[in-house]
Amino acid sequence: MIFRSDRVAAHWDTWVYKHLDTYYLYYLITERGPGEGFGVATSKDGVHWQDHGWALRQSAENSHYLGTGAVWKAADFDDSGRFICNYSEHRRDANGRNIQNILFAWSTDLLCWTKFGADTMFRIDPEQYDPFGRWDCIFAFPRPEGGYWGTWTATGKQTQGIVGIGYSEDGLQWTALPPAVVDPPVEESGAIYPVGNRYWGMFGVDGAMRSYQAEEPTGPYLPPAKNAVFLRSGHTYFSRFLPTQGELLVNHHCISGVHLGAPANCPITYVAPFKLAQVDEEGVMRWYYWRGNEALKAAPISSESGELDFKTGVVIEGDVILPQIGQRPLSVRFAVGDRHYVLRVLPAGVLQMGVTDPSGSNWSTALQVDRECRLGATVLLRILARAGMMEVYLDEHFMECWTMGCHAAKTVAISCDDSRLTNLRMWQMSLEPAGAP
Repeated sequence: MIFRSDRVAAHWDTWVYKHLDTYYLYYLITERGPGEGFGVATSKDGVHWQDHGWALRQSAENSHYLGTGAVWKAADFDDSGRFICNYSEHRRDANGRNIQNILFAWSTDLLCWTKFGADTMFRIDPEQYDPFGRWDCIFAFPRPEGGYWGTWTATGKQTQGIVGIGYSEDGLQWTALPPAVVDPPVEESGAIYPVGNRYWGMFGVDGAMRSYQAEEPTGPYLPPAKNAVFLRSGHTYFSRFLPTQGELLVNHHCISGVHLGAPANCPITYVAPFKLAQVDEEGVMRWYYWRGNEALKAAPISSESGELDFKTGVVIEGDVILPQIGQRPLSVRFAVGDRHYVLRVLPAGVLQMGVTDPSGSNWSTALQVDRECRLGATVLLRILARAGMMEVYLDEHFMECWTMGCHAAKTVAISCDDSRLTNLRMWQMSLEPAGAP
């Protein structure tokens, strides 16, 4: 929602690393297929980004696609000043079959990356993993005894629905351990990170990012009793943890629409605002509004304004008296041309996102979200809306992202005639337009 590169035609997964006072955002470039390389952008505040374009391109040996990675410090960083990133490529074997391997590159400035040679390639462990399956996207986090734990997307040799797990003493040479069992099964590993006395996993299942936890980094990983789905399918994807000084953040991308020209049928994605990840008193990991996103607010907008600049984006806040059981929902309407999108607040803070006709009839639900969080009788409703995308928060709790299906729209009219919504405030986003989809 807050950044899309205008240096490339399309991108997908993202990962972020913070060093000193600068955020480094990496985006997987998908101009011709699932991945051809990655680009980088930088920011001092995590909101306003300077795009530097391509950072690493696939090699001539790549026979399928280049996959997502992550960044960490080399074990000898104090001497070498080197950062390490990983990415994946495919090589054909003697029978012409694609085999995915993880490779590495290094940098001293996090902008320009130099590939290591093939001697550092992390190859699939055929004893424990499918030799022709996924082997992609290490996310590393520190081991108490030194070096790194890592998780990655992998395919089990005997059991499906697992994630790769292993360790590295130096951040470059990796050892695979037996697969981490995950139940229910998953397809992709976004990240694992320790919080409190648990290891929390964000794993991809059918296009959704789900929450898992374990007592050990090697698993087994099970879902929590509440808030088991961080991001729902079709609207956003591939969350990663972003450790910073004193805060654990989350980054992911959101989907605005689909390219109709070149590259045809490729999703139009933006970097979503960062979220704050915390484990609450019930032992449940939840995402919250990150205070750094206050930098999104630019000029205030009168609540009496008509059509607003949807391409640049709008921040909306108001106080809502939650409906009681048996009462009608509170509805906020977004008119985009002749299409009417509605956000409905139900009892206990359940949210529905959907569409109606101009009369308000023929309601169709696109998403329904219940975070099962503790809310008071009156809550702060916060909405971020831009270019056919929406994010919603209740009392700082992140609720959900919504791909509305109107990514080319330039204006939006917002209305609510319910007295249970008071103290309505709106701001234009401080972002420059990211280019027409």
